[in-house]
Amino acid sequence: LMPTDVALSNDELTAYVIDGEARRAFVYRGEWDDVPQPYTPVPRQIRLLTAYPNPFNSQTWLVFEVREQTRVRLRVLNLFGQSVAVLVDQVMTPGQHRVRFEARGLASGTYVVQLHAGTVEESSKVVLLR
Repeated sequence: LMPTDVALSNDELTAYVIDGEARRAFVYRGEWDDVPQPYTPVPRQIRLLTAYPNPFNSQTWLVFEVREQTRVRLRVLNLFGQSVAVLVDQVMTPGQHRVRFEARGLASGTYVVQLHAGTVEESSKVVLLR
C-alpha cells in the first residue's frame, strides 16, 4: 500500500486511503476493506463545478464535490437573491455528486447557483434560454 491521499470521516472513526499506483481505494474501520470498483478518489476540497449545458433550455446538470461527509445545501436564486429552487438540503457523503435542475415555470434569464457545504460557500451563474 502506497497512499497518495487520505481523508477522515467527521467522527474520525473511518479513514479513506487512496493507493494511486495500484488505482485502488481502501477503507479503514479497525480493519482494512476494499472499496468497490470503479476507483474514485476522494476530492481534495469542497467545490462547485461548471454546470452543463450552460446556457440551457429546460434543464441543466449541476456538479459539486465534497471532501468529507457534511451537510450540503444547493439552491438556485434569481438575481434579486430570492430562492427559486432548493435542489439539495441534506448530509452528503464524500465524492462527486450530480444534480439535475429543471427550470419549469421560470423565465429566461440569469440565475445564481449557490452551494453551502460545511463552512464553504460557492456560487456560479447559469443562463436559462427559452
